[in-house]
Amino acid sequence: MHAKRKTAAAVGALLAPVLALSLPTGSASAHGYISSPPSRQAQCAAGTVSCGAIKYEPQSVEGPKGLTSCSGGNAGFAELDDDSKGWKVTPVSGTTSFQWVLTARHAT
Repeated sequence: MHAKRKTAAAVGALLAPVLALSLPTGSASAHGYISSPPSRQAQCAAGTVSCGAIKYEPQSVEGPKGLTSCSGGNAGFAELDDDSKGWKVTPVSGTTSFQWVLTARHAT
């Protein structure tokens, strides 16, 4: 009986990694931006507002949790903090649905 346990343990040790790799996994959506209601990043990407290089990488704007600036504290995206650019504003009251443009999926 001792040999059977050793064999079972060895088979289990060999199969565990194979099973773990074959299980379906979800993906984390790590890069993207809100497209509806249109965020400042979406307005830059669409060319609605002139924002320079942000037009080509709106998904790259990110900041620490709790930060309230649109640029995420990144000087390269400071144009997003400029309230004089004529941003389209969407009044929100009650429940609102958001749509995202997801540009890259990878573990976060």
